[in-house]
Amino acid sequence: MKIAKEINDKEGIAITQMEISNCYLFMGKYNDAIQSAHDAIKILREIRKDTSQMIQEILSLEYISMALGYISIALEYQGKYEDALKAQQERLEIAKKSNNPLKIIHSYDPIGYIYLKLGRYIEAIENFKKAIQMIE
Repeated sequence: MKIAKEINDKEGIAITQMEISNCYLFMGKYNDAIQSAHDAIKILREIRKDTSQMIQEILSLEYISMALGYISIALEYQGKYEDALKAQQERLEIAKKSNNPLKIIHSYDPIGYIYLKLGRYIEAIENFKKAIQMIE
């Protein structure tokens, strides 16, 4: 990350922050994982504002989606299911913008699991059904 900062490689810094977030997840340091992912999202949103190149914007959205996934996982491990749900719902909106069916499926599925953990079974089933319908 030191080199990325020296040459002002914002994307490199953001990607490194996401990898650090992932490492914190494996170490059980969930607050640190959440903070690193939020730092990455902040940088990626700055990149999106600063660029008009479509490919760069798409990559930024992909990375933001990944970071939201890390945040959701960390929040779930902490038992903060409502907050995890919000992160996954934001991730779903990004997936819908990308118009990538696989990304959308991979968003509905964790939302369904969070609803299960919250005891909101009808909403869980609805999200699982949406994922299945996209596969069929």
